[in-house]
Amino acid sequence: MSDLRQLIISAFCLVMGFLFLILGCTAVKKRNAWPLMSLVLYCFTPIPFVLCGRGAGSDEFGGDDDEPLDAFKTIGLFIGGVLLMSGPGLALVLYHTSVICGSALLLTLLSGVCFLGATVSLTVTTTHEEDADDGYNF
Repeated sequence: MSDLRQLIISAFCLVMGFLFLILGCTAVKKRNAWPLMSLVLYCFTPIPFVLCGRGAGSDEFGGDDDEPLDAFKTIGLFIGGVLLMSGPGLALVLYHTSVICGSALLLTLLSGVCFLGATVSLTVTTTHEEDADDGYNF
């Protein structure tokens, strides 16, 4: 997958995520803006990974570790994981307390899957041998 293709797939997933989230707020029986709170949590999720030095190229869970995880990186991974799981968790809590309806829950969870797809499509790396004949030279 070339860099341009990764960017297009990521942009498509991001737009679909925003679409599903806005539909979850407006196109349901109980119209309210509470499902947008999961977007705030998704926006703050990468901050602990960036601050604690976990880049896209680092593989801390691989078999050949040169250096072990220190406390700072471990806390960053924990806080990032908590923020990542809080997005769908907040939607489930809002549904459980009858603030949002079932269709809003479904659309909010679907938007989270789309945001995750956008993130994964940007972080997946490919070899440059298969990208040699794609016609795009940047």
